[in-house]
Amino acid sequence: MCFTLLVVTLLLGACCVPPAQPQSPSSPLSPVSPLFAAVPFQLQKPIIAGTTRVKGTGVPGAPITIVNISFMGRQLGMGTVDSDGTFEIKVPALEENLFVGLSVGDPAKNQWQPEYFYGEEFHGDAAMQVPQVGFFQDTATVMPK
Repeated sequence: MCFTLLVVTLLLGACCVPPAQPQSPSSPLSPVSPLFAAVPFQLQKPIIAGTTRVKGTGVPGAPITIVNISFMGRQLGMGTVDSDGTFEIKVPALEENLFVGLSVGDPAKNQWQPEYFYGEEFHGDAAMQVPQVGFFQDTATVMPK
């Protein structure tokens, strides 16, 4: 009888306890972080076949990489977003119908971990997770001339 009462009391207590609220991280993941303004990373579109420079916008100072998603994330070029929030990355001449993506972060520098920018406020209009390749803040298909 005592055991049954204890079990019922524990079950009722568990049902009535509100779920724990997620804690706001004390890292740059927080949307109110003073480290990073909520600026979306975006590729300037359209990207035309034959282009050798990919342009766009993002968080000033952030290291970025332009990759060939069509070929499992092969790096095409890398650089840093300028202080005015724009970038221009040199790449090999891009072929028509190539699918390219913009990734953020430099694991060698703790300030620029890619996961800091997973929030939707940092996504371009075509952000996506590509299985076995990675997460891209923005993506684009290279258009014909």
